[in-house]
Formats: sequence, structure tokens, C-alpha cells
Amino acid sequence: MLCPTLNELPPPPPDKTGWPWTEESPQLLGAMPDGKSWPKISIVTPSYNQGQYLEETIRSVLLQNYPNLEYIIIDGGSSDNSVEVIKKYEKWLSYWVSEPDRGQSHAINKGLKIVKGEIIGWLNSDDVYMRGAISTAVEYLLSDHQIAMIYGDCTQTDNASRKISYYKSENYNRNTLIKWWRKSNYIPQPTVFLRKSVFNEVGYLNEKLRFCMDYDLWLRIGEKHLKIFYVPRAIANYRITDTSKTGSQLPLFFHEFEEISKRHWGKITSLGYLYYWFSYLMSFRKAAGYLGLAQLEWSEKRYVQARKYLLKSFLNGPFIIFKRNYISMSLRNLIGDKNVIKLKDIFVKK
Repeated sequence: MLCPTLNELPPPPPDKTGWPWTEESPQLLGAMPDGKSWPKISIVTPSYNQGQYLEETIRSVLLQNYPNLEYIIIDGGSSDNSVEVIKKYEKWLSYWVSEPDRGQSHAINKGLKIVKGEIIGWLNSDDVYMRGAISTAVEYLLSDHQIAMIYGDCTQTDNASRKISYYKSENYNRNTLIKWWRKSNYIPQPTVFLRKSVFNEVGYLNEKLRFCMDYDLWLRIGEKHLKIFYVPRAIANYRITDTSKTGSQLPLFFHEFEEISKRHWGKITSLGYLYYWFSYLMSFRKAAGYLGLAQLEWSEKRYVQARKYLLKSFLNGPFIIFKRNYISMSLRNLIGDKNVIKLKDIFVKK
């Protein structure tokens, strides 16, 4: 399918402007420079009760202006307006379904098993591709046929689409990725594009996993010594909300991370096993995670919950008190936001 133009899509809500509401990606030529057809790209979006974000996600895929797109949406039987949004754009969808499933991993696998594209991405129903994301992925994957997967940087926004931060990733190294307590999962899932042949090599997502199915997949791809390439530019936007799985269920998230890491660690010596646990206990990973939750709760003016997470941050890594963000959050609790701003004005040189 040829991507629709901005004028062909339904008009955006009156209060929406910018990408992907009133802007579109640059148009690619009908064929590649060598005259061959562009490879088919398949995008899978798993969806469940994310109707407030879903339209933005869909438009960010359709407005890529890519000449050979297959777009599939697997909805888990949403009870909100998700189906209404999907039907609004079904003219440009290759396939969609709304029915109960066994969770996000199962929904994604349902889509992955029917795609026809040579290159595949999956974009969750609250995330957004940047302009030209697909053409960027194709550029790098066509430049070296040994590359099995590419990923890049991402921006991060809150539930109101306000920018929170820019996440800069790094070159893939399985040995550092497996030590999640040190580096975390530094591969932003929405930025990933991979060849369909990868799933023939390593299999699909582990449907028993609820939080870290992507992390497990990256490690399995690296285990097969397939080439993974980092593109140092923003490819997608990742939305962080207080209801997201990684935000609202952080302890379970960390537990799953740990179990995957230990499983992929493989056969290790007694000395290696001691190093594993010493590194884990000395890390700031859990402490930093709870600190992030404290910041999120504070931004939503849920101050009591923010203080609870701040305490958990300290209990999971006492040395967190020396980090600037922890000091800032502590001052906010003690003297309030306005006074913290005044202190910054006094002590921080502009």
C-alpha cells in the first residue's frame, strides 16, 4: 500500500497541530534509485483501551509517505473508543481485529505471524513514529544486508504529549545489555526495525512475559550473533504515563528484568555468580526507578505517593541521596516547588 497524503486522511481534531496532525513526512520516489521496488515494511500496533492516544499513533505510521506499507492493528477487545478510531482509518489498514487476547506479547505475535513485509516494526498504541522513521530504517537496512536489526534514540512525552526528555541510546553490546542493573534496557522498543528473517532464527516474543518481552528478544538476537546497529538519531517518541505498565507496576517490572537477565547469563562460574549479585546489589537501578516514579507522581500533584516512592528509592539504594535529581526531589518535599525555583535562580548561573 502507498501511504496516504495528509489531505487524504480525515482532518485532525481542531485543537491538534504539528506532527502527525497537520504535517507529513517527505515523499519518497516511487522506486529506489536502482529502479527496484521499495521493500515492503510491515508495522504491527497492539492496542487495548488506549483510544485517547491511538489516533496519533495511527497517523504517525500512515503519514510516513512510504511507497510500500503494510499496517496491522491487533486490538484486544477494547471497551473505550479504540474501535471507533480504528474504523476511522480502516481504509488504509491492511488488517485489523478487535478480540480478546492473552496479553500484549500474544497480541504482537498475532500480528507478527501474518505480516508479509521484509522489514518489521511494532509500535504500541500510545507511542509515535517521528517523521521519516521508516525511510531511515530502510536506508540503514539496505546499506548492509548483514544488519538484522536497527534502533535509535527517542523522545519521551507525558500523557498530554508534553516533552519530558530526549533519550540517547548507545551501540549494542550484549554483555552490557545483559547487566540490566547497570545499563537498563537501553534499546527503545518503538525505534526498532528488524528483518522478518530474524523471527525464523530466534522465534517470536515470549508470551509468558508481561513487561520485558522486548528485552528478552534483543538478548536472543544477540545470542545468535546477528548484527544489531544503532542509528544515532530520534526515530520515535515513547509516552510515559502513570498508568503505563513500566510506571504503575515497577516492582514486577524489575523482577521480570532480573529473571530474564539471569536466564540469559547462562553457565557461569562461582566467581561469576558472586560478581553478578555484588554488581546487582551495588547498583542504583531500583533506586533510580523509584526516583523516577516519585518525579512522575509529583508532576501529577500526588504528593503523598511521591513521598512514598522517594523513601523506597532511598531504601533500595542509599547512595542515591548524592544524585542531583534526588536532592531536587527532597528539596521540593521540604520547601516546595516555588522555593526550589528561587534557589536555582540564586545559585545557578544563567
